[in-house]
Amino acid sequence: GNDVTANYAVITQCGTLTILPRNVKVITLDDTHVYDGNQHYNIDWKYDDTTEYKLVDGHALQPIDWTKLVDVGSAENIVEFAVSDGMADVSQNYAIEYTHYGTITVQTRIVTLTPATNEWVYDGNAHSDIGYVLTEGSLDFVFGQTIDSLDRNEITSVGSVQNVLTYVVCDVSGNDVTANYNIVYVGYGTLTVVARQLTIAASDSAWIYDGQTHTAESWQITNGSLAVNQQAIVTLDGAIKYVWENDVMSTVSARIVDESGNDVTANYDLTFVEGKLHIDKRTVTVQTASDGCVYDDLAHSNAEYYIVSALGFVDGETVIVTEAISVRYVKDSCENLLTYAIFDDQIDVTDNYDLQVICGWLSIIPRAISVSTGDGEWKYDGSAHGNTAWNKETNLVNGTIVDGQSIAVTVTGNVTDVWECHANNNDCVVAVFDGDGNDVTENYAIGKQLGTLTITPRVLTVRTLDFTF
Repeated sequence: GNDVTANYAVITQCGTLTILPRNVKVITLDDTHVYDGNQHYNIDWKYDDTTEYKLVDGHALQPIDWTKLVDVGSAENIVEFAVSDGMADVSQNYAIEYTHYGTITVQTRIVTLTPATNEWVYDGNAHSDIGYVLTEGSLDFVFGQTIDSLDRNEITSVGSVQNVLTYVVCDVSGNDVTANYNIVYVGYGTLTVVARQLTIAASDSAWIYDGQTHTAESWQITNGSLAVNQQAIVTLDGAIKYVWENDVMSTVSARIVDESGNDVTANYDLTFVEGKLHIDKRTVTVQTASDGCVYDDLAHSNAEYYIVSALGFVDGETVIVTEAISVRYVKDSCENLLTYAIFDDQIDVTDNYDLQVICGWLSIIPRAISVSTGDGEWKYDGSAHGNTAWNKETNLVNGTIVDGQSIAVTVTGNVTDVWECHANNNDCVVAVFDGDGNDVTENYAIGKQLGTLTITPRVLTVRTLDFTF
């Protein structure tokens, strides 16, 4: 067992030890997905049935690159593997042979839908709706993607159209991904614009009668509204001039135009409300004249008047006094009530006035005359004495009686005894009669200048007799 190597001259010729790569045959697998906007891949694999070798126990294939597919289509499922032993890369010890590549397939996403149905009240704008209703059980568009329409029907005016759309789909980056969809249209929705409700009312109008013809002046929208930048061109018909025409109705018609002047009336459901035209009576206050006439057995009236109110009669109209109070006798004195008629040319417009009359006073002033009676003087003789002499020419001492009338004066004074005598005791009774014999005395203010009747004492001389006792 002793080492005798030193006794040899050993010449060494080295051989070569070789580790050949282990040949492993693998196959990548197929995979199929419906388009959903995500990357799709499959890094699974299996041994080819003809492979002689498999991975050493404890070694594993690690994918380092592989085929990725987003859009609709197919591609070979090429996967590049590395071999690891725990954390160590031992890929150089293997010769990996890919005997077959699987296929990655992204299928078209089928979306079955009906474009939306929608309705708007006419507002002058173009309306469309790219909304849709999915058929029951259909897939929807991928969440987060944007749906628009390349071609779309629009509607502005009242009516209906089919909502025919050609959808365009874009991903979150704005890329057109429509080709990844099969959009199946099950019929089409309907776009409808209904008439815009609008009520236009003529305003009620009233005027104080002024002899002019008046027409409705204003209107307002009482229900609904006009579309933006549109206006109503309103025509008001109806006119009124006189009170007896109350209450004329003002009719309304209108057309609606847009900002370019186009007639868009057909897009409105218009309701018109008539207005009432009314003429109020013109209040005029007149003051009739006052007048006083000395009795002359004639009828007297005074048709003069004065406007005492803010409003007077309408210019150009004719005012006629149709009835005037007249007075003839003192007892007739009364308010000066006048009745008027007012004419506009040949038309009697009196009923258009509320005529207030403040009456003046008409009076007959008693006619002043004075009569006189004579004097008389007698010596007492126990008889009644008087002076009944009276003459119009001499005893009507002041004023005159009306022509055609007569005066009768009865002197009533008489005296018998001295003690009855006093100044102006020769009284009289005066009466005046018209030509028909009517007593009109009360229409005179009669003054009297009475004479004086005097009885002087009768002179009687008596002598007494002598007598002796």
